[in-house]
Amino acid sequence: MINPELLFLGYEAVDKNEMLEGISDWLYEKGYVNKEFKRSIMEREKMYPTGLKLDEIEFAIPHTDADYVIKPGVVLVQLKDRVEFTQMATFDDKIHARIAFILLMHKDGSQVALLQDIIGRCSSAGFVAALEQAKTADEVMAIIKND
Repeated sequence: MINPELLFLGYEAVDKNEMLEGISDWLYEKGYVNKEFKRSIMEREKMYPTGLKLDEIEFAIPHTDADYVIKPGVVLVQLKDRVEFTQMATFDDKIHARIAFILLMHKDGSQVALLQDIIGRCSSAGFVAALEQAKTADEVMAIIKND
């Protein structure tokens, strides 16, 4: 579900809101999401934080309802600098991620298996470190394929 068009390497954002707004605008311009996607993903991130910390591995998986998605996929954002997210199932624990997977699910409920797959892969410190250090789309695709 990750294709090179949905990779953002070295993405610059001062915080998660700037990152989500910028990526949402790009997704809308490219026809992946409808106009309400940005509002929805921002609201959902406030109500249901998506930051995850597995041992020392920190990443985020922002997503929203399928109603706002036109074309399914997974956006991988490698941030230039770490960005603060609130940890999942809390409202005050913070994590600092350089990797975010934005899920574009076409059907409600389809995100569960994908979330499990991403979390399983990201439980390996080597996988996340390799994504953080990748310089090209080809490198990212090879990391994902070989995991």
